[in-house]
Amino acid sequence: MPARYNVIMGIDEEDGGNPASRMSDKGPAHSTGAESAPDEVFELGNEADPQRHIGTSRIFRAGSSALAVIAENGMIASAKAGETGLYVGDMRVVSTLSFTINGTAPRVSKARQDDTATEFIFQFEPPVRQVEAEWAYTLRADAIVGCLRLRNDGAAAARIVTDFSFAADHYDTFYVRFPPKPERGVLHPATLDQYGQTIRYESLTGREMFSFIRFSEEPLHVANGLMRFNANLSSQQTWQLIVQAGLDSAKPNADSWQRARTALRNERRIPFAGSAQIKTGNPRLSRWLRQSENDLSALTANLDTGLYPYAGLPWFAVPFGRDALITGLETIELNPAVIQGVLLHQAKYQARETDVFRQATPGKIMHEMRLGETSATGLNPYARYYGSVDTTPLFVVAAGAYWQRTADRSFLTALWPNIDLALHWMSDYGDLDDDGFIEYFADPGKGLSNQAWKDSRDAIVDENGDFATGLIAVSEVQAYAYAAWRAGQAMANALGLNERAAVCAAAANKLYQRFNEVFWQEDMGIYALALDGSKKPCRVRASNMAHLPWSGIVPPDRAQRVINELLGERLFSGWGIRTLAANEKRYNPALYHRGPCWPHEMAIAAWSARWTGDCRSLVRIAETILDTAEAFGYRLPELLCGYPRTEGMQPVRYRSANPLQSWAAGVAFAILQSALGLKVCAGRSEVWLDPSGLPPDWAPIEIHRLRLGASLISFRVEASSHGLVVRVLDMEGSPVTIRRGRFVQP
Repeated sequence: MPARYNVIMGIDEEDGGNPASRMSDKGPAHSTGAESAPDEVFELGNEADPQRHIGTSRIFRAGSSALAVIAENGMIASAKAGETGLYVGDMRVVSTLSFTINGTAPRVSKARQDDTATEFIFQFEPPVRQVEAEWAYTLRADAIVGCLRLRNDGAAAARIVTDFSFAADHYDTFYVRFPPKPERGVLHPATLDQYGQTIRYESLTGREMFSFIRFSEEPLHVANGLMRFNANLSSQQTWQLIVQAGLDSAKPNADSWQRARTALRNERRIPFAGSAQIKTGNPRLSRWLRQSENDLSALTANLDTGLYPYAGLPWFAVPFGRDALITGLETIELNPAVIQGVLLHQAKYQARETDVFRQATPGKIMHEMRLGETSATGLNPYARYYGSVDTTPLFVVAAGAYWQRTADRSFLTALWPNIDLALHWMSDYGDLDDDGFIEYFADPGKGLSNQAWKDSRDAIVDENGDFATGLIAVSEVQAYAYAAWRAGQAMANALGLNERAAVCAAAANKLYQRFNEVFWQEDMGIYALALDGSKKPCRVRASNMAHLPWSGIVPPDRAQRVINELLGERLFSGWGIRTLAANEKRYNPALYHRGPCWPHEMAIAAWSARWTGDCRSLVRIAETILDTAEAFGYRLPELLCGYPRTEGMQPVRYRSANPLQSWAAGVAFAILQSALGLKVCAGRSEVWLDPSGLPPDWAPIEIHRLRLGASLISFRVEASSHGLVVRVLDMEGSPVTIRRGRFVQP
């Protein structure tokens, strides 16, 4: 999950933890998803999340680093709505872009956006009785572009005066999220020019930056920095003004908005351009899949290394490690290009050195990369931060999955040095005390206290409610490590590196035995959440167990007990799997990692149910998460509160959840792949299918143009008197064999 920061905050913290991981953007208050409910605020002392929730859902991104956050009134006005603005390179380069009409702020009557988040359109109540007003945004990699249209529908002429305000505070994203604001550069007053204004900022890095506002017409500059336009509209006349704000100093023209919108729409098509296409007769499933594709497209950047799904909007619109790997695994069978781009980017920035400040050691895969000046100048370690111990084994797992999916030998050969370096990190640096497990200490600097996916300070607890301290080994990290050793073995064998393959096999076998001896709690029928610094198991029921069976580290009989526990009343809310069971001492349904439900863990639970062969549970997981998606308008949030499902009530929205999150958007594809039992083995020209996990009303389902090397296959899964049957619709290239049955990892 995205990191929680202590940068800029200075909060006192009890229990000896580092405040870094407390800086969650997840507030304690909540409201319902589809219907309003009274806010319920949990006063939990130092447990309360300090960061305010996001006050708008008008958020979109473009290019490699541009992000726009617009208030519900259609304006960018950070003095009133603190997070609004245009951000480029993790810096707010537009903090005000607002206007009045005839001296009054217009009131929104209707707001809408297109499916792919390439435009936001606000319609206003008539500023003058007969005048209609519409304000539309689109986004470029360096600027936000607005189009204001005024139309006089009346019989008489109308005079309209529009005054624009503009500001660019050049705040680092961390300054916006975590006030107050300490050391920064020099911001100069705006200077006026023929077509707008310019604001200069001298950053802490010594770089000069300029923010501009430009108009398609020459404004009249008036008092207080306002830029005025007078429009005298005759009956049925329309006046249009193009506004451009950001890093581009060029004057826009009448076509600028449409060109920017078209370019952004084309950018949105790139992530799924080579993906298999899905058709289903279930309207709910179709809506969920369509929304998920649009959201994942909006989150995915096309970097120099290929596609990369950013973690979430608004505050995590940068490359993260585990989030991108999980998202790539969620989509791999239908769209392997995503995980290919993730692997290439992470290989490019794999650590080669030891750096305690950035938590880097040779072979480690990055956790997060930030672009702002606080990171670039070393005020925090996030320019390239390596504070996670699960990302490196996940990188190897993902590389193995990509190799199996595509059989791309040239890619594997090129990536092998990075894979091998990651495997060496696991053996040479990951096990800090030679007990056979991968562990971490809390970052002693400005980074994270906990360094697995539950990285908030208070996430790892024991049965007494005490927080784990010291050297911590978390259960799912060991599962990832086991899967990584097995994947390393398979890839080494494929490359003829037999000795390296034998080393990987031995490491996997040793970890399997050790893990099942130490982590399994027979009297509870669960695996411990973690081992604390004294090697004491944290004997609590937690969602981390969902990650274990699909890795292969769990014997089949225990795997079924794990699945049963995950879907039991203590962990299963009816909308998802709680991060911490309802009977645990530290359970709180509205506190981030201690009781809420994260949709991506339902996808992982589905992987585990598929691995176990428990299709009844798989159907239950699939049906539940579709219900949850529907309750949130078919856009799964980052997380939701863990309150039990009650008839007639909607799931409770986690107030500060990011509106878009990549591994939540990927859930739809992961669930469908698991339900179909879809596994592609390009090296053997095989597609494996076992649709026994498919909910009955999801069929028929058609998959079109599924790629295996140079071959394409289309097929249909439909109901018949003999159950679900598979029919091949089309095939191009070399023959592809469809195998019916549960795929078993070789």
